Amino acid sequence: MTISKQQAWAQFWQQGNASGCIQSQGHHAYGRPYEEYWQAYFARLSSDCTLLDVCTGNGAIAALATKFSRDNHCSFEVHGFDQVPVNAEVIKNSPLLQQVHFASNGTLENLPYARHCFHSIICQFGVEYTHLLHSLKEIGRVLRVGGNAAFVVHRENGKTTLAARQGLQFIRKLFEDIRYLDALRAFTVQFYKERQGEAPSQTLRNCNDELVTAKNKLSAYAHQSEAAPLVRDLINVTRHVLSHHGSLTIDHALEHIGAVAEAVEAHRLRLAMCQEAAVDDDGLATLISLAGNNGLQLVSQRAIKDDDGSLLASALEFTRQ
Repeated sequence: MTISKQQAWAQFWQQGNASGCIQSQGHHAYGRPYEEYWQAYFARLSSDCTLLDVCTGNGAIAALATKFSRDNHCSFEVHGFDQVPVNAEVIKNSPLLQQVHFASNGTLENLPYARHCFHSIICQFGVEYTHLLHSLKEIGRVLRVGGNAAFVVHRENGKTTLAARQGLQFIRKLFEDIRYLDALRAFTVQFYKERQGEAPSQTLRNCNDELVTAKNKLSAYAHQSEAAPLVRDLINVTRHVLSHHGSLTIDHALEHIGAVAEAVEAHRLRLAMCQEAAVDDDGLATLISLAGNNGLQLVSQRAIKDDDGSLLASALEFTRQ
């Protein structure tokens, strides 16, 4: 099964997800510590700021900017950009996002905007995924002189990156140890062969035993926040295939299983990208240096931490010289 990085993210956002795909002990990657950071950042902008949220996804941070503008009687003009289009239903159901100007015809390395047209450019968990030499040049190009930029980036030892690592470990177990999808496919094929028969064959009983064993192994991970959504999806597809066997053909049943397998692979790819994108101290220094080469002078660097004091991410702020 081959799926591209862009397809993996397109699938995620088009499913209607509001924000990032990583959780850690129930803490979402767009939770309160991030919101507090952005609220403080927006408060330092001029009331008539023209703002661009790059790598916007489904507009979680752009919506925060719009809400801040409304609640504080500002007149922000908020734009959101991602190479993957925003889910239309998400926009339809959000009055805040309906005020955002979205675009998707380009990449962060080739933004579809004129020179010096934004007072502020922001990004949460995006710039570190890109080719920094080109993306920081583009950010410098479209940001006005005297304007501000703020990036929240994954850290190598940050909580969200550790959660991504744990998620990858679970997926590896899923394929190499639990082998749930293999057991489900084998049982489904044999079940459909025999469903008109009076008594199950020994082969079907063996397939059933293997599926039950795999399900028990799978259920052991149901309490882990990084694994719980996948466990739920895998159990649900099993229920669907078995409860609708009277109306589903074998091809349709296998299609449902294949769709879940593809979703698991897309999730694996997103988690791998997060882990690869996360920056250590040297990576952070490189980002700051490349930003400086493109007219972005560092003015603030801080850690975003969870309630227990553990590191979540780093926030970097720049001014355009």
